[in-house]
Amino acid sequence: MAGMTQEEQDMMLKNYQDQLTQLDSAYVSEQRRQQLIMKQKIDMRQKRLTKVNQLKLELEKQNDAPVTGTSKMALAFQFALRK
Repeated sequence: MAGMTQEEQDMMLKNYQDQLTQLDSAYVSEQRRQQLIMKQKIDMRQKRLTKVNQLKLELEKQNDAPVTGTSKMALAFQFALRK
């Protein structure tokens, strides 16, 4: 700061404040972006879990019914196609 005029010092302090404001804004926007990504991951896990539970229920229902040779094969193909 030595050798600087009062105007130059004031401008430097104003620029410093502007830079801090921009940095805070960037931090907040990055934080929101990461929260959105985490929320999307949680939603996808919930959907996947729901789908797995539905498939388990369907398999249990199908296992309760009498199974013949051809229906076992059809069941295996249905399960393979869902993956």
